[in-house]
Amino acid sequence: MIGFAQTIVDTIPQNKNVLLEEYHGMQCWWCSYGNAVAASLDSSYNPDDFVVITIHSGSFAVPYGNQPDYRTLFGDTIHDNAFVSLYPSGSINRHVFSQYACTPGYTPIIRDDWGYASNEILLDSSPVNIGSIAHFDSLTNELTVDVELYFTDSQTVNNNFLNIAVLQDNIIGPQEDGGSGTQWTNNNYQHNNMLRYMMTGYWGDTINTISQGTLIAKQFSWTVPSDINGVPIVLADLKVVVFVNQHKEETLNVIEISPIGIPVISTTVSNWVDLNKRRLVRVVDFLGRETSIRTNEPIFYIFDDGTVEKKIIIE
Repeated sequence: MIGFAQTIVDTIPQNKNVLLEEYHGMQCWWCSYGNAVAASLDSSYNPDDFVVITIHSGSFAVPYGNQPDYRTLFGDTIHDNAFVSLYPSGSINRHVFSQYACTPGYTPIIRDDWGYASNEILLDSSPVNIGSIAHFDSLTNELTVDVELYFTDSQTVNNNFLNIAVLQDNIIGPQEDGGSGTQWTNNNYQHNNMLRYMMTGYWGDTINTISQGTLIAKQFSWTVPSDINGVPIVLADLKVVVFVNQHKEETLNVIEISPIGIPVISTTVSNWVDLNKRRLVRVVDFLGRETSIRTNEPIFYIFDDGTVEKKIIIE
């Protein structure tokens, strides 16, 4: 566990970040195009503005024969609550956009409208800011996530719900018509942003005090298994998404962070390393976000042997 003495959440009011929950299945002919649209949007916005969770769920996610099972305990319930009627589709901040909705009154919209909806969300002010640090303990295999929420405005509801999702990148496996997407290599598809686990359950941890000026601090832990449904968990490819909802709908804000303390050996060929030499593989700031080496502030250097060094370069 990494403790923190100072507040890790900003208290200055912010606009909302975008959360795209993309409903996906390996048997879906067009879902690779949805991944391509999501990746394009992700690269077009500021790094912290746009977050993607790919949820393998519904009938298109059912594996055939010896195919891997990418479903989770949570995916089908989230999928069914959203009333997904078309693939690929996705929910933007679980908001009902009447002009884009696949089914009136429900949140999923088709990939062609994700950008339009995202632009609308980015203009909205958020009533809550999120700060978070995630740390992995290699001795216990425990992932610990510390979260702070600061409420900058009042709301018309009585409570909010804090959600923590664990995602995994670089999962190589089958995908129908995957060659049409940008993540296709060697006749296998590179699945990114895949939902693996919800540390706060289906609908999140209840936050009962949400009045303006309230600061909330929470901590959650999860013992990371070696696999889920037989699909290996590669620690180096994990990331954490923290978001706040008004119950099952209306995502008020979201952030994505990289856990500190994970031995970084990615499944992608370009990231294999010589284990006899320690190599710097990632630099993150105090909030666990990847960053460049900067001066006059604490920076964490993560090496390929799992060690982490905290440094402050004084200039």
